[in-house]
Amino acid sequence: KPSEIAVEMPTAPTTPESCSPVDSDSDEMECMESAPAIPVPSKHIHFSPLVSVVLIPCLNEYKEANLLPVLFWSMRDLKLFRTELLQNLQKFLVKMPAGTDKKTALRVMLAEEIEQA
Repeated sequence: KPSEIAVEMPTAPTTPESCSPVDSDSDEMECMESAPAIPVPSKHIHFSPLVSVVLIPCLNEYKEANLLPVLFWSMRDLKLFRTELLQNLQKFLVKMPAGTDKKTALRVMLAEEIEQA
């Protein structure tokens, strides 16, 4: 069911809150003119009575199902990635102009890798 929008027309206040005394010795009141009424949309929200619940397994359940090696990199994998990256960086540094720091070379190397993908 789509949302419904109702328009309410507020009335301009003319209560004593919008009035103030002319001076401290007088009972005379001066009221400010209020701006013309502007339509203000009021929003109505409807919720569906259907609910979908997804249970997220805890770490122990992943371990019991032997899913950790499938879902996460091992320390061995991470060390291998690091070693490969450092070897590729050394090879790339040889191609870079003399004096190029490792951080700049790494940025250029990774940018080229992304462009090739």
